[in-house]
Amino acid sequence: MHARNDDRREIDSAEAKIAHDIERTWRHWKAFIAEKQDELAAQQVDDALDADLTGTARPAPRKGRLDQATRQHCGAVLEARRQQAQAKAEQEARQQGRPAPDADQVYAALLAHIADELDGKVHQSGMALVWYKDALIKFDVQAVMAGTTDADYLASGSGTGPTRRQTILVLAGVGTLLVALWFMVQWAFFPSAPDVANAAATVRVGQQTATLWTADTAAVGSLRTPARLLGSYPAVLCVGDEAAQVATSGTTVVLSSTQAIRRYWVLPGNAKSEADLLLADCDSAPAVPKASARLIETQTRQMLAAETLRSISVRGPDLDPQAIPPNQMEVTLDLAFSDAGGGTLVLADGRRWAATRSAATDGGTRLVYLVPLAQVAQPAGWELPQRSELPGLLAITLPAPTSRAALLRGLLDVQAAPPASAMRDGEIELAISLTVTLDAQAAPLALLPDDLLVESGGAPLAARWDTLTLTPGRPTTIPMRVPLRTSDPLEIALANWRVRITTE
Repeated sequence: MHARNDDRREIDSAEAKIAHDIERTWRHWKAFIAEKQDELAAQQVDDALDADLTGTARPAPRKGRLDQATRQHCGAVLEARRQQAQAKAEQEARQQGRPAPDADQVYAALLAHIADELDGKVHQSGMALVWYKDALIKFDVQAVMAGTTDADYLASGSGTGPTRRQTILVLAGVGTLLVALWFMVQWAFFPSAPDVANAAATVRVGQQTATLWTADTAAVGSLRTPARLLGSYPAVLCVGDEAAQVATSGTTVVLSSTQAIRRYWVLPGNAKSEADLLLADCDSAPAVPKASARLIETQTRQMLAAETLRSISVRGPDLDPQAIPPNQMEVTLDLAFSDAGGGTLVLADGRRWAATRSAATDGGTRLVYLVPLAQVAQPAGWELPQRSELPGLLAITLPAPTSRAALLRGLLDVQAAPPASAMRDGEIELAISLTVTLDAQAAPLALLPDDLLVESGGAPLAARWDTLTLTPGRPTTIPMRVPLRTSDPLEIALANWRVRITTE
């Protein structure tokens, strides 16, 4: 029992530290984005003042209370997302025949989008999305946003007084100290020793305090009743006379909610030292324990059928550098759920990721996630909230991302015409015409400059060729020229096609 309590204490402590770190990161991002929006607004005012010399000077932009390392990290992530957003906007403009988008407008839209992510306006469940440890993760922002504004995360350039949130925190701290002092006086001068205290819905294990889980219904044997939980650890279930009579040794007690289903076994006698749950008459003063029970099973998920997953694909950053940041990979899940946008991808280390994109398919949903890059297959889970039931969990295995070289070898057929020599700017070149055909079942694929490998004497050479977007099933002719600067043989490779050319 002591070992189990120690394990729970360590788990609670670790979870509390992670939650605190995520909240602190969220606050840093709130301050940083508010600062950047303020800077952009000030810049637009300056541009207007330059056009109209009758304008008056503006106050200095507010700055977030961030250390230099945090500011640099947030700036690097923001710049990467800005470049990605700009590239996407330019690509869409080209496809639709529109002029190139204004960089400031794209940047302003990105800042507004990130602000909405942090405020829980993007994710359909109202959860905030915060960039934490190289990925966007979900964060329950409602509890910390109450009464908080952007001004609480920014410090005025000239103000030195406390913010409204700081004042509230100080007053709350004073109030807590007064309440604690009152309880100490009661304990010292008016002692009482009730068996069970009618406390708030929190539990304390060692030095750690956490909110008690909720329970909607309780079943004591075959008797079902609304659940009412009180107390510290072990938790206290309030029961009436009928339930107390049913709670004999060996009886099963089940506490159910949308968070978890916990099953307990009623202990013989009233063995509180081994109890995880006390059954008590809470109408008495003090409450009187009627039975004690030990936890035997906890169910927090309902396993989904393997057929739920229609297909899974993983792409590394070398396949699409514009869309996939370095050190990350893109996971695409096709699921047989018509409304699965709120699904969360959970990796083996326990970190959770919200989908970056969601699209409806024929009778299902396609979800795209960005997660840390892994070079080997790894176990994972996909979790879907369900209204009045436990969340559904689908066990999956994420394959290692297919490298671009392996992808090209599987999708491209390359044919080459006989090589010929030609002169260009007084330099001899080797000219080869390549005919490249993309597999008819593949998606359109854009060739990259590094897809063509050319070496002479072990040293790479820069070849001149057109990096086109290939259409599935349609042969595409691509001319290629390589300068002949030495007499060493040339090694040229593209996908499965390789050639060695010796010159004289």
